[in-house]
Amino acid sequence: MNHTDGGNPNFYKRFIELSRELLRVERETAIQMRNQGRIGDELLRKIERELDLVEVRLAEGKQW
Repeated sequence: MNHTDGGNPNFYKRFIELSRELLRVERETAIQMRNQGRIGDELLRKIERELDLVEVRLAEGKQW
């Protein structure tokens, strides 16, 4: 999905903004959980890697 495929550019822009905000919150939550001892460093790294991949897809305008 991107704004060049006939979709509404304002909708797409808002989708990207909200997606990035959600990723930021997810990342902060994972770090808090690790700091609280609820998850370990290895799981935090896996979560961060998945979030990084989603961010790259957003930057490239790809769906997941």
